[in-house]
Amino acid sequence: MHLLDPSSAHFGPPGPAPPPAAPQTYVQDILRTELAADVHRVLCLERGHMFVCGDVTMATSVLQTVQRILATEGGMELDEAGDVIGVLRDQQRYHEDIFGLTLRTQEVTSRIRTQSFSLKEQHLRSAVPWAFDPPSLDTPGP
Repeated sequence: MHLLDPSSAHFGPPGPAPPPAAPQTYVQDILRTELAADVHRVLCLERGHMFVCGDVTMATSVLQTVQRILATEGGMELDEAGDVIGVLRDQQRYHEDIFGLTLRTQEVTSRIRTQSFSLKEQHLRSAVPWAFDPPSLDTPGP
């Protein structure tokens, strides 16, 4: 059984892009709003498989959605649903083909530089504290 037939759903290109104000629909939204009972039934009762293919951010979001679906539809706690997903993985019934990392290089670079400068400054302040003391206005210059 196919939960989501790619030929019957449109998730993006080709074709014209939706207007900027149009809300986007993600696969996890469809799983949650339209297919929750089917996801639970196929995975837990019919011993079916689930295939997730996409970038790491999307795959993580889908995994969290499936976990919530299994908890809600199966009447279990969220951590129990996580254990069920672990079993599905062990049984090779939850498949992930995750490609590429979505890096926000500017943000990551900025954060690393800020942390690096902060650590250097802390080290220098402890090693050479006088180098960071502002000059006194009372002392005459050279």
